[in-house]
Amino acid sequence: MLALNNNNALQLESRATLKSGALACVRVACLASSFATLAPLAHAQDAQTLVSQMKSAEATVSYSATQTTNGGTARVFRSGLKRRLEWLTPNVKSGDIVVDDGTNVYLYHRSEKSATKTTSRGRTPSFVATGTAKPTTFAGRRAFLVSISGGRTLTIDAQTKTLLAITGGTSGFSLSGIKFGGVPASKFDFVAPAGVKIDSFDGTLYANINAARRAASWLKTPAQPPSGWSFESAIVGSSSAWLRYSNGQNRISLFEQPTGDGDLPPIPQGVKGSDGTFWRKGGVRFLATGSPDSALQSVVNQLK
Repeated sequence: MLALNNNNALQLESRATLKSGALACVRVACLASSFATLAPLAHAQDAQTLVSQMKSAEATVSYSATQTTNGGTARVFRSGLKRRLEWLTPNVKSGDIVVDDGTNVYLYHRSEKSATKTTSRGRTPSFVATGTAKPTTFAGRRAFLVSISGGRTLTIDAQTKTLLAITGGTSGFSLSGIKFGGVPASKFDFVAPAGVKIDSFDGTLYANINAARRAASWLKTPAQPPSGWSFESAIVGSSSAWLRYSNGQNRISLFEQPTGDGDLPPIPQGVKGSDGTFWRKGGVRFLATGSPDSALQSVVNQLK
């Protein structure tokens, strides 16, 4: 009887062990499922942390590189919030210079022999990650791809956390031949060429049309630029705006001002077609100048 009882005891102990093991397996499975659920959240947090690190790096990084955008190619020099662009292409921009010294922005247009001074935004870009950070290689460097709103993707350098490219959306850029290191302070001093007067225009420079629209609720823009033309830049202030469109060979300027704020600001020196077309509509006064006439008229017809 004792042996039988021992066997029974062994059987009971065996069953208890199996039951305990099964419960342990259930617990492990549950934990694994929980970690699997949390994993995407952890990666998403990592992506946003990476974006935050990029924002901090952009305030201090120094480099020289070639920058390519939808609007052309330029040599770019950076030192924290200071920036200099020396445009190489297209023809209408070749020789143009943009200098942002962190306080003011100076735009020199070689073909128009004009220079304009406006206010620097003086800040680094802000983004919110919408996906995970994916490792990649960019221009021979280790980097990460991070998706953000608007179907855009950031390419962030793994070592320096520098923003190397933005793709997708209506505007973006890509750096190549990047060399990290100090940039001479003289690169951020603007000296107007002989015979060129610097005109001031109250406002902030924008290279993104959507950002320009957000800066002034009264701003009007063409629904569709003329065929072959694209938005180039905008200076938007509290009471005036200056938008520029280009086809690579010519430019169109569109000046706007809410009605009742006085006369339109003077047209900067050298702007072609300064006699242009003037009209008022919807509480805004407009002046459109540039060439050729067919492209200018297309812009006017959309807004008039």
